[in-house]
Amino acid sequence: MITYNDLMPIGFIHTVTAAGQSVPRDVNVIGFDNIVDSLLVERRLTTIASPLISLGSAAVAHPVKRSGRQQSPSDEPVVLPARLLVRGSTGVRQQGGGT
Repeated sequence: MITYNDLMPIGFIHTVTAAGQSVPRDVNVIGFDNIVDSLLVERRLTTIASPLISLGSAAVAHPVKRSGRQQSPSDEPVVLPARLLVRGSTGVRQQGGGT
């Protein structure tokens, strides 16, 4: 399971565990944004860390730049670095053996 933030998978991990399943044995979970709370679950959450300050700056700077132009704005994407932090909520799934 991959989510758009870290709060959703934290709740998901608690729900899966309460249902008797195991992370990452039964399901791999990845969040996005690397909040401090991602370290508070039993299996520390694998997450994608993004530069939050740079994201905020780009979100403000891009429309401000565009508003000052008389010509049509460029549709070039703004690319910012991100990195995968592999922790305990992902791993190699065990294949179910036959009986």
